[in-house]
Amino acid sequence: MRGILIDPTSKSITEIEYSGDYKQIYTLCDFRYFECAEIDEEHTLFIDEEASFKEDNDFFRIVGDPPRSFAGKGLILGLNYSGESVGSQLSVEDIEEKVKFFKVGEFLINETLGWED
Repeated sequence: MRGILIDPTSKSITEIEYSGDYKQIYTLCDFRYFECAEIDEEHTLFIDEEASFKEDNDFFRIVGDPPRSFAGKGLILGLNYSGESVGSQLSVEDIEEKVKFFKVGEFLINETLGWED
């Protein structure tokens, strides 16, 4: 199934093939534990549960109402009516329009002062 991988370190957004095995999320995203953030009614973002405890993370923000910021890599998958992961209906271009990348210092200034790009 199709997923979208967001990598703030390389500032890249790429389409990936996800097997449906949750263990692959750990490999794709380089983390040990994940949590989910709903980005719309049909898509979930898998993020690093321990990211806020790590030093030197890079960040990304998904523009929306409200905008939300995340540390480390993220994986977007679709959701079906029963909450199971399915292929994303979003394209790389859809996500590129909604994502802003930040380094540690930029993130702290923007979050503290509430600045937007």
